[in-house]
Formats: sequence, structure tokens, C-alpha cells
Amino acid sequence: MSRILHELLEVKNHQLDSSLYRLESATGGMGRDVQLTAEIVGRSHIALKSLGLDPHDTTTEEIYYSLQSLVKLHNSFLAQNLGLSKSCTNQETIDSVYHMIRKLNTPRGVWVVKHAVVKRLLRKKPPKRTLKTLGYRSVDSMLKREPVAHILAAAYCLESESWQSQYRKQYRDLSSRDFEQRDIEVCLPSSRHWNEIGLRLSRKLQTNVVAVREAGAVILLPMPSTPIPGLCLSLLVLILTNMEELRMYSSFFKLHQMHASFGDKIFASLQDNHSLHATTAGQPFHWRVIHAYFGIVPKSEHPEFFEPHISIEDLAWRKAEDVLLRIEPALDYWKNNDYVGIVRGDDVRPVSFNLLDVVLSYANQVSFDNRIVHNMQSALWDELLVRYMSSNHIRSRVLAQLDHGNIDTHEIIDTMNFAVGYQ
Repeated sequence: MSRILHELLEVKNHQLDSSLYRLESATGGMGRDVQLTAEIVGRSHIALKSLGLDPHDTTTEEIYYSLQSLVKLHNSFLAQNLGLSKSCTNQETIDSVYHMIRKLNTPRGVWVVKHAVVKRLLRKKPPKRTLKTLGYRSVDSMLKREPVAHILAAAYCLESESWQSQYRKQYRDLSSRDFEQRDIEVCLPSSRHWNEIGLRLSRKLQTNVVAVREAGAVILLPMPSTPIPGLCLSLLVLILTNMEELRMYSSFFKLHQMHASFGDKIFASLQDNHSLHATTAGQPFHWRVIHAYFGIVPKSEHPEFFEPHISIEDLAWRKAEDVLLRIEPALDYWKNNDYVGIVRGDDVRPVSFNLLDVVLSYANQVSFDNRIVHNMQSALWDELLVRYMSSNHIRSRVLAQLDHGNIDTHEIIDTMNFAVGYQ
């Protein structure tokens, strides 16, 4: 097992070795981990040379701050494209990014819960804290004036875990008739109390971009007036990433629309972000991995039971950096580096080349010692599993569970705690 993967994923040797041993055994020794390791080394060397750094004689701290400088430069390019001055406010940046996103020609279709259904469920289980915070006396008054996606976004942040669980339990009674196809909404809440509540929520969540999966909406919350470095780029990356997540969950909803346990599937996927959708060789395969795999293979390799509910377009995955290339060609640097990292010398922690990791570190002025790497690690683990999906044995076992709804989470053995961290 490659030492590099151990170091990049920051996991105990026996956990990773155990997972990969089972996958290798199930695939007849495909050696996907070795192939991926070689690719990461090659990509990291190219990335360093593009920064003007010596791949063999540069410290991780030098790499980290060089990447921070590059994000600063790329953010300035995007800000210029948007016509933003150096003195613009955070809200002006949010407004400009919002209008750019609305103009981008990207797939937005999602299959999500009807607004009327959400309203019915909110009447049955009123979010009292949200009602009070938004300044309404009755649920009907709030539902008349506030879009349901805004209400759910606030409720999932303000209400207790008990309320959230009880509200979502109502989804178990939903059927495919309660869903509809519509475009992803990117929203800027503007009612009288949203500025105050938005600031509270963005501080609590440490982000102003919130996605509501079942409503197919991305909410942009107001932000404090203190200038935030790299705000333009970080907002665009976060919004585009969340839009693809919404499309990924939409395809999962579509896949299960004819299952007798449809409502239970919806509840489980929304209640638990680490909900396991298939397990083989003791390894859980999240729908994100399955979705990514079938998004890159020819239609002829798609299983028959995907049709007619899931189309090729439903499975197409567009990374944020690929979309941003249309706006600013310089962002080509980040293309296909989302699962690339590097460990050097005595420093046991990796440096990430993942655009989201780097831009969030820059926007939050994160120190080298506290650098963000988890998005790279998640992408790396998913990439490894996607490659094992090319095995007929793995793929057939995963598809058999999806086709028959025969998902047994008890099959997961001691690899679960490790694997779930990268779902």
C-alpha cells in the first residue's frame, strides 16, 4: 500500500490497508491505488513547476503560501471580469456573483419536493424559532411572504435537532407524486428580518452559502461588513459546488421514485449525509461515487434500470473549476487537481491543491499550521473508489443493491469509521 495515500488521507495504516486489501481482493489485484499514487505525484510536480517551484527542493510552507498567492491573483481576475473595484463591499460582491451565476449556462434541472408539499409539512410541524426570528405571528403569514426554501434554510440552522428529525420524518410518507422537475434556485433573501438573521447564520455556519437539497435551492446569506479576502472566487466555487451537490441528490431521488420504500430513501438521504447506499467488499460506496462513475462512462455502460428515470444529463458532474474556466482561463491551473496533495520532509500534514481548500484557507486567513485539506481528502477517497468501480465485480454488486433496494448497512465492518469520513 502506498505511503503517499496514507499521508495524504491522514489515516491509520491498518484502516486504509484493510479497506484496500478487500477491494484489491474483490477485483483480482487491479492495483488502482498504485496507479492513482503515480498520477498524484506527477500532477503535483506539474503544479509546482507551474508555480515556479522546484518539485524536489521546496518546503510545504513555501508551497502553501505560493498557492495562497495564486488564489489572490485569480480572485482579482474574476473581480475584474465582474467589474468590481478593490473598494467594493462584501454585499456588492455577493450581488455581482449572484447575477453572474444566474447568467451562466449550466445544467440546473433538479427533481425535488413541490413547494405546496413543503408548505403542507411546515403547517403540520411549524418551525417556531424560525417563525419568531423572522418576525411572523403565524405559519400562514410566513408561508405567504417567504419562499419555502428560505424558511427551510433558516429552520435547519435555528431549530433543534429534535424538530429537524421530526419534520424530516414526514418525508417517509411522500411519493413520487410529491416531486417535480424544476430549475435550481439561487436565492438572495431580502425580507425585513433577513439581514439580521443572515448575519447570525453565516457566523454560526462560517459560510454564507447554504443548500437545501429537497428544495433544490442555494441560499446566499448576508455577510459582515469586514472585508473578506478572495470573496469573489470563494463564493463562485461554493455556489457551483453546492449546485452540483443538488443535482447529485436529485438523481438519487429519481433513481428510487418507483421503489416501495421511496419515502424512507428520501428521509434517510436527507437525515444523514453519510447515508450508505451500497456496500461491497466491506466498503461503503456513497451515491456520490456511483454518480461520479456513471457520469464519465459511455451511455452503453449504464444499467437498464436507470432508464427512463435517470438520463445522461442527470449523471453529468461539472466541477466548479471546469465551469469557472469559461469565465477566466487562468483557472485552468486547478483543473483535475481536486484530489492532489503533497507531503514533504518532516511535516506530517499534507498541502492541498484542491481549489476549494485553498480558497477557503485564503478567505479565512488560515495559518499554515491549520491549513484546510479535507476537501482534497474527500475527493481523493472518492476518486479511488470511482476507479475500483471499473471492476465488473464491484460494479455488478453495487448495482444489484441499487436495483433491488437491497442495501445492508450491517455488512460494513471495521472500515466504516474510516470510510464514512470521506463520504
